[in-house]
Amino acid sequence: MANENKESTNTISSLERARRHLYSIGNKTVTKREGIDGFSQKDSVNHDWNDAPLSNGPSMKKHRHVRIAALFFGSALVFFLVAVGSATYLLYFGGSSVSVNNVDVAISGPTTIDGGETLPLSFTITNRNPAAITGASLNVDFPEGTRSATNVLEDYSYLQEDLGTIAPGETVTRTVKAVVFGAEDSRLSIPVTLVFGTANSNSRFIKEASYDFSIVSSPLSLTVVAPTEAVSGQSFAITLAVRSNSTTPLSNVLIGATYPFGFSFASSSVPAQNNTFSLGTLAPGAERKVTLTGSLSGPNSEGRSFHFTVGTAATSGDPAIAIAYASREAQLILSAPFISSTLTVDGKRSDPVVLTPGTRSSATLSYTNTSGSSISNAQIEVQISGDAIDYDSILSTRGFYRSSDHTIVFSRETDASLSLLEPSGSGIGAFSFKTLPGTSSR
Repeated sequence: MANENKESTNTISSLERARRHLYSIGNKTVTKREGIDGFSQKDSVNHDWNDAPLSNGPSMKKHRHVRIAALFFGSALVFFLVAVGSATYLLYFGGSSVSVNNVDVAISGPTTIDGGETLPLSFTITNRNPAAITGASLNVDFPEGTRSATNVLEDYSYLQEDLGTIAPGETVTRTVKAVVFGAEDSRLSIPVTLVFGTANSNSRFIKEASYDFSIVSSPLSLTVVAPTEAVSGQSFAITLAVRSNSTTPLSNVLIGATYPFGFSFASSSVPAQNNTFSLGTLAPGAERKVTLTGSLSGPNSEGRSFHFTVGTAATSGDPAIAIAYASREAQLILSAPFISSTLTVDGKRSDPVVLTPGTRSSATLSYTNTSGSSISNAQIEVQISGDAIDYDSILSTRGFYRSSDHTIVFSRETDASLSLLEPSGSGIGAFSFKTLPGTSSR
């Protein structure tokens, strides 16, 4: 029987045995498994599910990532706290490095002023270094001609003020007032330097800054009144008017003149010295005028320019302008005279004509209308001057002698041709005079 069971078992295929084992009730383990090669072995594989989690599951990976992020955040927080603490310590307790970039120099004041008025400036110095700066000195270079606000006659071109020691984080403020002059519509710059050192070094540091402002009006204004045309060789006048716009008296006021080529200076209402006219001291609102006369010679239609400058001299009696406040130009065009004239004495046209004392000389004046149109009521004057002339001996043909100013006048009253002088029309006038003997003069 046993043999039959054994045989029966041997005749069942391995697949059938597995099926029966799978569907058997209460079978927990496989006690025997026959391999393909015919050998049998114990099999300890448990077929019941175990609820214990796998060692390398997703929950384990998530837990590991959280621990790494927390470690990184903690390290960053520690580094930040150490950096803040170090900076605070260096700033307040022991840093010694000093840089000019950590020193601020701020300048405040008006951007525009009137020339000759007081300029108020405020300087604010801040030390942002971790160490104190020592021996600080504020240096200001004012424009040339700047005067003291307390005494306008006192020069105030440079300021140096000692600020001493400036602690870390400390701010020092200084105010300065000065009376600044300059030409109208000019832009000026005031350079400022702060020189300082440190306690543990002999080196000196320099911090530079500047303040820019504009002069909107000049303390002195200049007006020029001159003709636009001048006849070559004929006298004309130019009037210069200087007015003080300053609120304080201005001393050593000068007018400088630059004349064009061909100008012959004749006279002026104020004595000239090296082409300058001294006006002395001008009170606020005062005005002075200078009239000068002269003549120009040159080709027809040629332009000539006069240049005038008003300012002040450095010292009294100095003929040179130290500070210029205003400049003006006068443009003149040379024009040919409507009537050209030629004067001969004893038949000579040379300049000068040499005469013999005590003799009578004859002079001839010829004139021609050089314009392209007719000239009506023309008048020509010849003035005679000199100590060698016997004025009682002057006689004129077709002319009138005006003894009050020793002038001979040719006009329509004495010469009918001057009533209407056609283009290219001409005429002749004549007069004579005696020279005094060589032993007498007037």
